[in-house]
Amino acid sequence: MNRVHIICHKESGSGKGLKVWNEVTEILNSFRLSFLSYFTDTSNSADLIVQQIMNRNHTPPLEQIIVIGGDGTLHEVVTALVELELRIPITYIASGSGNDFNHVWSRAATPRDMIETMIYSRTAKEIPVLLERNLTDNTHSVVVNSVGFGFDAAVNYNRQQLSQNNFIKKFVGGKNQYRLALALTLPEIPHFNVTAKMDGKVYYFDNASLVIAMNHGYIGGGLLVDNTAIPEKSEIALAIYHDIDLGAVGDILPRVFKSHDHHESEYITLIKGQHLQLFFHDHILGQIDGEPLVKLPHEFEFTVSSYPFYLPE
Repeated sequence: MNRVHIICHKESGSGKGLKVWNEVTEILNSFRLSFLSYFTDTSNSADLIVQQIMNRNHTPPLEQIIVIGGDGTLHEVVTALVELELRIPITYIASGSGNDFNHVWSRAATPRDMIETMIYSRTAKEIPVLLERNLTDNTHSVVVNSVGFGFDAAVNYNRQQLSQNNFIKKFVGGKNQYRLALALTLPEIPHFNVTAKMDGKVYYFDNASLVIAMNHGYIGGGLLVDNTAIPEKSEIALAIYHDIDLGAVGDILPRVFKSHDHHESEYITLIKGQHLQLFFHDHILGQIDGEPLVKLPHEFEFTVSSYPFYLPE
């Protein structure tokens, strides 16, 4: 096996990233594998690290990449590789606060399970992802979990604020940080207009509060927001929560946290397809895999693709 490149966000998960890196390097040493480590920081993001790694090789290397961090770090790495037209399989070992990708695809796997799969698997598994194009500024990225607008993005923003509080970091875990942020955001539910066009059919909502496009149904490390999404199915799952008032909150919360019958709610519209366009007419918060978007009116286009990962059976 060729050299392993480790891209690590050591501050992810309130410092969990560094602990996971220590465990991973011990495992690699036990297999006597050569590796190089790269750590993200404010001046050296994961996508820049990918470019640095590839620039050191005149031909695309057939080497292994381990990503340690949260969904945002994984998003940056996959986007950078796709932009470079590379399909190097990724071994993702989660250490973030949400870890939606890990929750769906490798929840029970240990770091050793992931590394042994990377070493012994002959082929990687193709995992559905969404290709995103911002029609406003013509930028591109890859969505490995979800892109959300409105309430979801506001919760994500509040969670990031909570994660910077030393007391919260010490005593409140990642998933509970998300749930605390959700509770803090409930009194400030946004309302906005959105037009969605899925496979040529147009849907208009003049009182939306949450719009989220996914390749599975989870956000916040295990919070189910679309009970009809099938992760293994290569399609876009679009969930729109609309006409929200106090009565609607009372209807939605039990479905999200317990009964998981979202499709029966008059306040939730679930749409599936292969090609999606979203048009936001208001200044609205957004996020892609936990990474915030500039608060602007936006136009987005999404299509279905896939990317290879090493995942245990």
